[in-house]
Amino acid sequence: MSSVHGGIPFVLTGELFEQSYRPAAFMIAGTVNWLSNFAVGLLFPFIQETLQSFAFLVFVVVCTLGSIYLYFVLPETKNKTFMDISQSFAKINKIPVPSPTQEMEMVLSMKTDVNGKVQDVIKMESSF
Repeated sequence: MSSVHGGIPFVLTGELFEQSYRPAAFMIAGTVNWLSNFAVGLLFPFIQETLQSFAFLVFVVVCTLGSIYLYFVLPETKNKTFMDISQSFAKINKIPVPSPTQEMEMVLSMKTDVNGKVQDVIKMESSF
């Protein structure tokens, strides 16, 4: 198996996840990538034996479905900040996202106790 196509999951992962989630996302993307490579390497001889010269039609279907998913589900990331990308995902998932002004007000209104811990914080979860 060649690792020429192996970089794709890592490019997307670097663009779609904020720094705190990136290590876990890279781990999952790498695992899925290697398991997919293993499955293709293991199953291709059987697919080729069964479908003969039409064996690559399986990959045409997978690539077509992947392209449709990329086009319709994933937002464009060119020249966008992470916040813009995050808001695009929130809109796709129909999750209300506070404006940058509201977000800054929430950060500034956080109070700390004697030990330096933040009190009365509304937990904001990522849309991923």
